Amino acid sequence: MVDYTDKMVLLQGSNFTYRMTCAEFEQLNKQEQIKVISHYGDFVADKVEAGNRYYLYAINSFYVELLHELSNPNTNGLVVNRILAVAEAFEVSCEL
Repeated sequence: MVDYTDKMVLLQGSNFTYRMTCAEFEQLNKQEQIKVISHYGDFVADKVEAGNRYYLYAINSFYVELLHELSNPNTNGLVVNRILAVAEAFEVSCEL
């Protein structure tokens, strides 16, 4: 598997900016996804619904929704809940 996080770091100092696609992001393991979000994601919004906190980050041309299950004491931190094409989907997502 190609480590896109290393590729992004390598190209960050040049005049060329590497733009990760949604498909490439999905191929990364969970640790690599979180690393990409923390280094290259732009925080957009957060919300609390049904005992859960959701965070929305923009990465290039797609959005990543993170989930923190506040109501579940057995949860181990944040998880990637889903990948969105448009930020507006975050407003109506998770409506139960």
